[in-house]
Amino acid sequence: MPFGSFLPFDNAAFQWIAGVFAPGTSAALDWFFGFVTMLGNSGWFWIALAVLFLIPNKTRRIGVVIAFALIFELLMVNLIMKPAFDRPRPYDLPIDWWSQAYHSVFPGGPIAKHLPRDMSFPSGHTAASIAGVLAWVFASRRKWVGKARRVSYIGIVVAMLISFSRLYLGVHYATDVIGGLFAGAACAGLAMLLFKLIEPGFEKINGPWSRFAEVHLPKTFW
Repeated sequence: MPFGSFLPFDNAAFQWIAGVFAPGTSAALDWFFGFVTMLGNSGWFWIALAVLFLIPNKTRRIGVVIAFALIFELLMVNLIMKPAFDRPRPYDLPIDWWSQAYHSVFPGGPIAKHLPRDMSFPSGHTAASIAGVLAWVFASRRKWVGKARRVSYIGIVVAMLISFSRLYLGVHYATDVIGGLFAGAACAGLAMLLFKLIEPGFEKINGPWSRFAEVHLPKTFW
């Protein structure tokens, strides 16, 4: 088993979570992390954010880079890495000592209401979240982007919470989340490189809806 040598680390991470957070014993925490993980379902939060950024001229580059990053993440993680590594979910791993250790943390099984049945490595929620937020940060380095870079730090917190929620709910190993972090960062980097190739022509695009949005919509991001 290619991940067998990582299982002691994954078990240690679950035991730490059990000692600090005791999943399943606090209705408030269970609800909170369930809600947080829902933000990462199918990457909808980051897709919505990309669409929001695509409207005003000032932030359109951010929306495009986020969209590129999410497309790369879909291709890399869902279509290539998950099938290639073919790692069972932690609640499906047929190893006796692991099953006992896992159920010592999650006696009733995972906390998540809806159990994913695709492969485990890497975490798609983590990869999409890191890809989205790093694309946001990378693309908002210019001063004219306005508030977008400062607000992006809130996005980093959201991405970290989504990633951790996958552990708290018992649907991913710690190494899945770490793998998702690196995969997401790679996707954001590739997205920024791709944008650099089209940037000269992109700067000339100026839709009429953009000025309307900048004038009439709340100036949260720009």
